[in-house]
Amino acid sequence: MPNYKFSVQEKVELVKHHYQGPSYRENQAHFAVTHPDRPTPSLATIRNLVLKFEKSEDLFKPISRIAQDLEISNASVRRVLREAKYRSYKFQVHQELLAGDNDSRLRFSQELMERLNADEGLLSRICFSDESTVILVGKPNRQNTRAWCRNNPRLFIQAGTQYPLKLNVWLGAIGNRLIGPFFIDGNLNGEKYLWLLRERIVPALRLIEEEIGEPVWFQQDGAPPHFTRAVRDYLD
Repeated sequence: MPNYKFSVQEKVELVKHHYQGPSYRENQAHFAVTHPDRPTPSLATIRNLVLKFEKSEDLFKPISRIAQDLEISNASVRRVLREAKYRSYKFQVHQELLAGDNDSRLRFSQELMERLNADEGLLSRICFSDESTVILVGKPNRQNTRAWCRNNPRLFIQAGTQYPLKLNVWLGAIGNRLIGPFFIDGNLNGEKYLWLLRERIVPALRLIEEEIGEPVWFQQDGAPPHFTRAVRDYLD
């Protein structure tokens, strides 16, 4: 069988049958029974085909590339992956971790656990905060936006600007309460954040302290506006 080239369907069948559990030899025997008029693939042929499929099943390789490598259709690759119990997963984006961040997180976790052992209500008195930037001029999605017409209307949508309108939104959560939201026009910088602390955030926290009769803690992330000299001096 040196010159025989297995068809796309035969390759798919061999790979699919492999993922149903049988050994290479059982796969070979099954093929011989179901295709008595075809040359029986060798064990090496079956093994190489499976290994080639598993090698092509790269976490970051598109199905079209896998199909090209195996010389089968995209639909066949999807069918094999589905029957082999593979699933498609989206990327999850997380904050970049720098050298030393793991050690810092570990030390923080250990210290927080010690403080919680001494004060079980501590978490309910920590104000967790963050900001989000909202772009007020949205970008149209050409893939989802459609105009149904008998003739091409040559539609154009003006989009994009070097100076998009922005709005920064700050929100804090402490216990079962929300503080804010507070809004700042334009880019957030140290001066604007200091004003927000003085005029909005800290007064709100003082009211909560007076109400519960205990001091509260304030958390913020490492955004550059949070670490200007004026902001650090004020918080200290």
